[in-house]
This record gives sequence, structure tokens and C-alpha cells, in this order.
Amino acid sequence: MEQDNVPKPRRSIGYWLRLVIFFVVTLYLGTSMAIGLRIAYATAHPARGRPCCLTPTEFAGLDYESVTLLSRDGLRIAGWYLPSKNGAAVVLSHSHSSHRAMTLPVAAMLAEEGYGVLMIDLRAHGESEGRTFTLWQAGDDVLGAVDYLQARPDVDPNRIGAWGFSAGAAASVHAAAQSEAIKGVIADGLSWVRFKDARGLYRGLTYQYLLIDWVHMTVTDLFYASSSHPRALVDDVGLIPPRPLLIMVAEDHPFDNESLAAEQYKRIGGESVSVWIVPGVVHGGGWDLHPQEYRQHLLNFFVRALERENE
Repeated sequence: MEQDNVPKPRRSIGYWLRLVIFFVVTLYLGTSMAIGLRIAYATAHPARGRPCCLTPTEFAGLDYESVTLLSRDGLRIAGWYLPSKNGAAVVLSHSHSSHRAMTLPVAAMLAEEGYGVLMIDLRAHGESEGRTFTLWQAGDDVLGAVDYLQARPDVDPNRIGAWGFSAGAAASVHAAAQSEAIKGVIADGLSWVRFKDARGLYRGLTYQYLLIDWVHMTVTDLFYASSSHPRALVDDVGLIPPRPLLIMVAEDHPFDNESLAAEQYKRIGGESVSVWIVPGVVHGGGWDLHPQEYRQHLLNFFVRALERENE
């Protein structure tokens, strides 16, 4: 009976502190894993919106053709083509979970100056084939678009460029690294594709996303690459020079992801890489917020990159 009256030892503050730390770390790890897995799935299975509302004719009075072409790995890719009047042409690629109609403002800027413009739905988007999506595989869609342009009688095969926004920017860089037929690339909203691209770019509060990004990108590499070989932007940017690459960076991106990535790619690509900080935008949209300035950068770049001396 006397043993029942023996007081139980009290837990120390250190015990409770370790317990709280264990709980917080476990919660962080579990939450990060779950979010990373969810992002990996969502990236590989984009929302398939159909091009709607406006065609090039309805948007800017431009004549166009609805076309279907083959990606380098055999998928049917849907697009709109605005015929070239000056012998040069540009492939336009949209962002994730979007479609080719998103690129109409940029298409109009180019077409008004006589450029041929091929707006494509990347794989697993819009009206194109494909059940899953990775950024480096989308490079095959851009390469298929280049093949299509090279076969057209109105296009000089030595005067083809590429423009892409966000996911389309990465796809365009991956494509240019694999084909010298792309004489210049504008990458609007370029950040990273694989953890190899991102691991040196975390600053301050962004470290909280490191594990999420690692899970997301590693799962994508392991489960969604199919038979393709995952490509990193830090490798592919170095394969583009001496051809020019213009990276357009959002000034107001909340974590400076785009500017940090652009600095990294500038170091890799050297003088062939130029950077324009687009004022007042968070991620893309410079074509709407600053149409005249955007148009000037767009046209100045392609005038130089696609000049006839490239023949």
C-alpha cells in the first residue's frame, strides 16, 4: 500500500522540448512528402483545357491554319500556324495546364512583322496527344514543331526560333539544346526542371520548400520519365551558345526564383545569355502589362537571331 503513495517522477522540460521537436519535425517531413507527391502527380497530369474563345482571326484578324504535327517521339501535336511573310518563323509554347490560345498576344506581335508563327499545344494539353507530361519530354514537341516548319515552303529552315512561357520556356530550352536548327530562344518565366537545377538557389525562407521540391522532382524523374532520359536546364543551357538565349524575369516574383535561376543560367551560358527584368509582374504577363516594351524586346531579339546571315 505504501508503494501506491510514491509520487511518479515528473517529466523534465527537456523531455517535453524533445517531444515537441520530434512532433514538429515529423509533421514537417510528412507534410513535405505529401505535398511533393501531390505536386509531382499534378505536374505529370496537367488540366487539359481546350483552346477556346478566340482564334487568331478573332483575336487580331490574322489568317491561320489548323495543323497537326508529330513530336520527335511520335505524339500527335495540335497547333495553329500563321504563314510566314519574311521567311522566318517562331515556335510558341504555353505554360503548364494551359493551351496554345494563351500565346495569341505574342503571336500577334510577331505576325504583324511578317514572322511565321506556330502555336502548339504541348503534350497532354489542349488537343494534343499524351497522357503524362514532363518538361524535358515537352522539348520533343518543340522539336517536332521545328521539323514541321523546316518542311514548309514559306519558311527558311535556317531562320527558326522559339519562344516559351514557364513550362514552355523550359521545353524550348531543352529543344534548342538538342537542335541547332533553333537559332535563338526567348524563355519567359524560366525557373528549374530538376533538383540539379534548383539545389543551389534556395535563400532564407525558401529553404522550407527544399524537401518538397526534392520529393516532387525526384518522383518525377523516377516515375514519370517513361523511357526518356531526364534533362536538366543547367546542362542544356550550356549546349545552346553561341546561339542567343533571352531570359525574361518577373521583377515581383515572391521568392526571386526566376532571378536567381536567370543568374545561374547567365553564368553557364556567358555572353550568349541575356536577361530582361520585366517590371511589375509576378510570373509572366509582360505582354499585357508592358506591350510596347515587350514587343520591342521580342522583335529586337528575333531580328538579330533570325537574320538572313544565319544561312
